[in-house]
Amino acid sequence: MGLCVDIAMNINNVVELYQYAFSSSESILLGDEVFRFIVVRAGELLLPTGRIVACDPLVESVRSPYVQSVPSGRYLVDLAIARREKDGDERIVFARILFTGESPVVWVKALRKGEKGEAAPNGGGFGYSVSSNTGAFMDEETAALFRLATLDDVDRLLDDLVTNFKPTRNWLNHSLDEGHNVMLFSSGYGKGQYPSYFAIDEAGDVCLLLTVFWTG
Repeated sequence: MGLCVDIAMNINNVVELYQYAFSSSESILLGDEVFRFIVVRAGELLLPTGRIVACDPLVESVRSPYVQSVPSGRYLVDLAIARREKDGDERIVFARILFTGESPVVWVKALRKGEKGEAAPNGGGFGYSVSSNTGAFMDEETAALFRLATLDDVDRLLDDLVTNFKPTRNWLNHSLDEGHNVMLFSSGYGKGQYPSYFAIDEAGDVCLLLTVFWTG
């Protein structure tokens, strides 16, 4: 047995579990359940403006970018899947965009304009709301182009999503054109409000963005 982590997701536990999820194949005790992590590379995300939108891509109408931007470019997106050993249940609990190959030394909340990062009155933390069980990363420019205007549009996208489907997790690199794509993935344990963090490396550069889908 490897690490045993308090599953209350404060920033210290996020960092500890993140490091374990992306570096260890040993089992881990989370609460009273034993898990192993599987890391998959979902593909490259195109960021023509470097302004990142994270949202529920199927229902959320607000697609404001984070205040923090990054240099425009193509960046790798990885997903960490927690596999429960007793029944094989698999959930995507972390989604990250890698900007550099350096290690994080400081973590800061990823906030949109006007957000203060305070706890919500209903007990939820900051972050974006998911009601379709799906999260996404995209560029601000892509967000203006990516519109699901009809039910047929939604149905076609959902058909594509089953490519990597299991009953509790899936993901899709959805291309709009040569310069724009959307990275979609199932949101851990379903509906909720999920936080994201930027990690800063020793040189002071943003090295990754992490969305946390673990709800405990």
